[in-house]
Amino acid sequence: ELGLIKQAIDADTWNIITTTNTVFLCVSTVIVTLVLFYVLLKVIKYSVLKDGKGKMCAMEYFNFIKKLLKEK
Repeated sequence: ELGLIKQAIDADTWNIITTTNTVFLCVSTVIVTLVLFYVLLKVIKYSVLKDGKGKMCAMEYFNFIKKLLKEK
């Protein structure tokens, strides 16, 4: 109807398509995970600044995050 020609895809082309799809899916998953992690870090950092806390050790950060999650 639109002047398109239907043609069978050979095995090599199909393998290239599936490999490209897999790579795109993996890269997209990693990017989304990193963005979510970055946003979480910024939310925590903003909350720390809002509470007026200075430098904290790892245990203080852990306790602060626990307190922050319990509040919400």
